[in-house]
Amino acid sequence: MLLTKKEARQKFITALANINPAAKQKNENLIYQQLFASNIWRDASVIGITISQNIEIDTKPIIEQAQLENKTICIPRTLADWQMEFVELTDQTNMEKTSHNLLEPVNGNVFSHDEIDLMLVPGVAYTEANFRLGFGGGYYDRYLANFNGETVALSLPEQQNGEFTWPIKPYDIRIKHVLVAMEDEIQ
Repeated sequence: MLLTKKEARQKFITALANINPAAKQKNENLIYQQLFASNIWRDASVIGITISQNIEIDTKPIIEQAQLENKTICIPRTLADWQMEFVELTDQTNMEKTSHNLLEPVNGNVFSHDEIDLMLVPGVAYTEANFRLGFGGGYYDRYLANFNGETVALSLPEQQNGEFTWPIKPYDIRIKHVLVAMEDEIQ
């Protein structure tokens, strides 16, 4: 069923909000295993990632693993005109809640597009062709238009488009890899 992006976003957000917490945690652990076992992860030195919200895959274990492996973590900070930049996350990083109710850094070193090896791209849902339905601001599509590193999205089974689809626009950026939590995909 073809829905508008707004309708599809609401359906998927509702589905994510209703996931059993134990099932969500099990699937998150499967995703972490897939990510940490991948060559893309091993080869990355600088990783762009968000501070997750409740309905999203928890990014805290990913950030902690990256720090254990001495990888540099960068998190987004929104700017005017629907733009964003990525700022290094360190012990000295001060965070602030934005009008979007997201935690963002208020200080720190900004990393350019070409300094980030791996971008873990958030989303509400994903198509089989690796297009994502974001949260509606267009920040990531604008940023990824000039990004040449690896892009990976982490997906719970409930985030796969299945019976619902939405229009793909010319400015929608395809994600290179979407890891879906599925037990049979773990090596």
